[in-house]
Amino acid sequence: MTPVLESERLVLRGWRKDDLLGLPPLMSFVHPENLPSQAVVERLGATPLPPTTLRGEPRLCFRHAVPA
Repeated sequence: MTPVLESERLVLRGWRKDDLLGLPPLMSFVHPENLPSQAVVERLGATPLPPTTLRGEPRLCFRHAVPA
């Protein structure tokens, strides 16, 4: 497991539902050519959403589920 993936998992596991009340969902915005980052968010279980533009650049959009 890569250090990036492990650290992301620790952050996601550290959340509690109570910590997230009233906050917007965690989103990942990844450049379409950034295949390693796409793989990380997919392994984390993020749900792909329609592509978008962020700061004038194309981005793939992913929404992370609130941990149980």
